[in-house]
Amino acid sequence: MMVMEKHGLSFFIFSLLPSLLLLGVLVDERHVMGVQEAPTANIPVLPVGVVLDLGSPVGEMAERCMSIAVSDFYASNALYRTRIALVTRDSSTDAVTAASAAIDLIKNEQVLAIIGPQRSSQANFVIDLGGKAQVPIISPSATSPSLYSARRKYFVRTALDDSSQVKAMASIIQAYGWREIVLVYEDTEYGNGLVPYLLDALQEIDTRVPYTSSIPLSFTDTQITRELKNLKEKRKSIFLVHTTAMLGSRLFLLAKEAGMMDTGYAWLVTQELSAKLDPMRESAMDSMQGVIGVRPYIPLSKELDNFKSRWRKKWSSNKGNSKIIEHKLSLFGLWAYDTVWAIARAVENAGIVHSSFVKQNSTRHTVNVDLAVLGVSENGPRLLSSILNTTFKGLSGDFHLEKGERVSSAYEIFNVVGNTERALGYWRAENGLSRNLDKNISTRMEYSVSRSNLKQPIWPGDTTEQPKKLRIGVPLRSGFGEFMKVEWDSRNKPTFSGFSYDVFLAVIDALPFPFPCKFVPFVNETKQSAGTYNDLLYQIKLKSYTASLASMLTVQQLKPTFDDINEIKRHGYLVGVQKDSFVKEFLIKQLKFDETNLKEYVTPEEYRDALKNGIHNGGVAAIFDEIPYVKRFISLYCSKFKMVGPTYKTDGFGFHVAVEMKFPHPYQAFPIGSPFVPYISRAILNVTEDKDKMEIIERKNFGEATTCEDQGIPSSSSGLGLSSFGGLFIITGVASLFSLLTYILSFLYSNWPVTDIREEQAETSFWLRVIELAKHFDKKDPPDLGLERNNSRIHPVTGPDESTGIFPDTVSDDTQNDPVLVSNNIEGVEEHAGAEEAHRIATAEDTTFPLRTYA
Repeated sequence: MMVMEKHGLSFFIFSLLPSLLLLGVLVDERHVMGVQEAPTANIPVLPVGVVLDLGSPVGEMAERCMSIAVSDFYASNALYRTRIALVTRDSSTDAVTAASAAIDLIKNEQVLAIIGPQRSSQANFVIDLGGKAQVPIISPSATSPSLYSARRKYFVRTALDDSSQVKAMASIIQAYGWREIVLVYEDTEYGNGLVPYLLDALQEIDTRVPYTSSIPLSFTDTQITRELKNLKEKRKSIFLVHTTAMLGSRLFLLAKEAGMMDTGYAWLVTQELSAKLDPMRESAMDSMQGVIGVRPYIPLSKELDNFKSRWRKKWSSNKGNSKIIEHKLSLFGLWAYDTVWAIARAVENAGIVHSSFVKQNSTRHTVNVDLAVLGVSENGPRLLSSILNTTFKGLSGDFHLEKGERVSSAYEIFNVVGNTERALGYWRAENGLSRNLDKNISTRMEYSVSRSNLKQPIWPGDTTEQPKKLRIGVPLRSGFGEFMKVEWDSRNKPTFSGFSYDVFLAVIDALPFPFPCKFVPFVNETKQSAGTYNDLLYQIKLKSYTASLASMLTVQQLKPTFDDINEIKRHGYLVGVQKDSFVKEFLIKQLKFDETNLKEYVTPEEYRDALKNGIHNGGVAAIFDEIPYVKRFISLYCSKFKMVGPTYKTDGFGFHVAVEMKFPHPYQAFPIGSPFVPYISRAILNVTEDKDKMEIIERKNFGEATTCEDQGIPSSSSGLGLSSFGGLFIITGVASLFSLLTYILSFLYSNWPVTDIREEQAETSFWLRVIELAKHFDKKDPPDLGLERNNSRIHPVTGPDESTGIFPDTVSDDTQNDPVLVSNNIEGVEEHAGAEEAHRIATAEDTTFPLRTYA
């Protein structure tokens, strides 16, 4: 009997075991998957509104994250005395529907707070509604900086403001040495809101934005493709994209079709697009290979790993031999999760047990308008204060608000490779770019924008070669290899050497930023010169090359016999020039040489033979070339030739920098408006003024310097002597003499004969007249009283108030009976004013004055 009972009990327990296991699974499922437990009857349930675009992947993902957050929070805080319940409304894609949903939640559901709306373009009116009803509007996804305002105190942003990322973007651009970048942005309130911040940040690092492309959401694929082709035709290759995921996915698909995701291009994307890469379609991710982006750094944690694991289990399905995650997780989902935790914690801390609104007094004009009957939340101010003071460690990192905005800690810099985003490094406001986020290291490091602090990215076209390397065109010349020499190795790869090349490298090292460049020989398929120097400059105009590398554009005349260039031209003697040099065109256009009298040479040996043979044996009378080549030639043949005559300087072609010195620096020709010109100019001066560095380069390429005696050539161009200004002196002297003579004649005409000489001395006192004339000349001119001469006018005479001002011609009614002067005769003046006044007026010649009357 006892045995039977024992077996029966065992059978009973064994039969209940599946049910117990099933119950355990259900309990665990309720905890893990976020199914909300029914609250105890004594615990108040407070409504919290949610406004999302449930038709979008991001909106659907955020709703699921918030639902799980409610379950997880109260599973971890079962003893809390309050509960929140989410009341969700679909905002679709437009602002009107979002505003309508907010009104419904405030008016009919009397929610404590509203999470949302999803888009920045929908947020403005909803935020104003929240302020009117004193209902906190808490957004984990509206990131536009234009939404923030100190007056909008009921708006709380639990996402990061887009403007917080601009310094990180600027640091990346600095690290890769890009001095020009094209800004592509969405033509919406969201897209336009960040543009001023980006432009200011780029201006601070001296990076130009020569072109901006704004793309409205209404653009068709054809219109977007047309804009991309326009950028391609402008030879733009570095782009910074600021769009939403909806437009961004279309943009990159079309960019790939246009061939703009290949080698030579670089694309940077901002936080909005970076944070939503995971929910994108695989086709969109495939088109973004090589893109670099920044996004807020999410620290790793056990809680985050656990959440991701549960998410994958819940929203994955088997298709074939692989698992497909139907609802991908992104940063905005984590922010939404933490937002729910923040609200639930704030409600508990504030001790809010009910949600109620106070109705506003309505007038007969507003009684039927929804906005007027929203009411004001009684608990809104208390809840807002509690939210702003809430801090905790969430899935997305430390949750901390300042002035209603989430505080950024660090940004992650990543590279899209395959279906993943590979971390390249991090950015902090304290120390800039770094490969890791070791807090102990970051506090000791100075701010850095060095590319070495980032891992090697994979660029579009599946290459590690950085896009937008400056193409430096190198002309190929057979002679004077000491200055520039191009050779090809066994792998058919060009190698460069020479004085100009070494100085150019020194200039690059002196620049304050990275200067990635690629030297490209200016040759054809047979490795022969592809044209003259002018042809190379034309390629710069066409932007086939960024700059050219050659010697400086300063020409010095070299001739062994003749001392006058005009003599050479007058007799039609032949002169030599270096082949493919600009000097030939300079002689034809500037010095007016006949092209048939010019002969081209290549090597110093050819120079020697041409000058040695002279004009009678098939040689030349002189050779014109640039100073560096002439000096090198003279150093080889000191005793046989010498350099004479003036130096001719030219500005060259296009925009360039040229400075004369003992040895030339490399000559740079950049397109007009190039941002590199001022930096290269300063770097050239710094290098050329460093005598030690220049001597090392000179010895490397020319050996020990040789001094040629009795050359008779100054170190610079012919100086200016007194004779150089002879014409100017003649012109100035003639003009001065003419002015003096004119003045003397005018003076004699006005003052001769001298009236102070008595008539009896008139015939015998010429010198006395001259002396008196000199005395008269030495007298000061009478003061200019600004009055007309020899012009009788009628003026009212003032009363006895001693006023002496100039009076108007018209006579007022009060002065019609006053005496008036109708003559400018001095005698008349004396009758009215007395002798003293008459003498004063007489000294001013015959000028008419208003007169005083005397009692």
